[in-house]
Amino acid sequence: KTDDEYIKLIEEQTHGRKIKDFETVLNDEFAINSISDSFNIKNQSTFSKSTNTWLINENIENTNFEKINSQIIMALEGGTNSITLPITKHWQITDFEKAFNNIFLDYIFINFQFNFDNDNIVLFLETYKKYIILKGLEPQQINGIIYSDNKFENSYLPNNFINLKYAVFIEGKKSNTIIELVDLLADAEQYLFKSLLLNNVKNIAKNIVFEVNLSSSFYHNIIKIRALKIVWFTILKSYDLDINIFIKAKTIIEPKTENNLAIIAATNQATSAIIAGVDMLEIEEFGHDKKEFGEGFAKRISRNIQNILKTESKMEHVADPTKGSYFIENLTQKMSENIWKNFQETQKI
Repeated sequence: KTDDEYIKLIEEQTHGRKIKDFETVLNDEFAINSISDSFNIKNQSTFSKSTNTWLINENIENTNFEKINSQIIMALEGGTNSITLPITKHWQITDFEKAFNNIFLDYIFINFQFNFDNDNIVLFLETYKKYIILKGLEPQQINGIIYSDNKFENSYLPNNFINLKYAVFIEGKKSNTIIELVDLLADAEQYLFKSLLLNNVKNIAKNIVFEVNLSSSFYHNIIKIRALKIVWFTILKSYDLDINIFIKAKTIIEPKTENNLAIIAATNQATSAIIAGVDMLEIEEFGHDKKEFGEGFAKRISRNIQNILKTESKMEHVADPTKGSYFIENLTQKMSENIWKNFQETQKI
């Protein structure tokens, strides 16, 4: 039978209900029909990882080096394996020694959020390299992400820092996901294109990071991240590259949300991101009163959500759990085709 014949038969057997009645509106951009859309599933690669494990990131917001150290240790003991530090001034060797005392840097991600220009970033990283070598480590053993307002170039990096990711593209907060992802991909592709002049396109491609915001829509988070993977791999293919994409996701909770509701909302968002296969996940700190609950309580709750999803829900042991689900596959197909169409339009301008 043809699709139209099946639809006619279904409408007869459901006492005249139209196929449109079975449609679910996901958000303003997408709707799916649990019956008719199942006729149109296309086989597609989701570019899943071999494992679904992810990095648990925590921000350390302090400028006192001893306090930075104690907060990092507390975070690591609580299950974190990725730390992001705000850097507002140059560090000396002694500053690194205080901040990273008793910390095994080659086992975790150390990310730096810089608030100064690239030349000063280079000076900071040169000192960091000297500290790494003094610790008996090699720079290539160190993993992390460099955040900078100006896109950092590979040529600035001190030799051998081959595992520092330095080109971060952050999703904005526009109301339309398609437009936001198209802008994100266009910026990344333009950065990639410029790297051709440096004959360094492969190095730069593997150090690109996409940072996406999560929403209250469970399924929308999944398809957005999966569609981003598909379109970026399509772009990489045009450069004859086969490189894994690195995606960091952040929970976004509405301001003034009651703390218990915020925890539930963050868990929902985190679960969707993990299912989609992100590489790093950050759950923003909750608003618990520090005088009532203690200094580290809110951060501990944020960490423990991810610890439970890892160790009790075993979510890191299942790679691409939505593969084969027509609901997810079809929505992913729709969104990726929409993004790709709009992306190609931007390339013509």
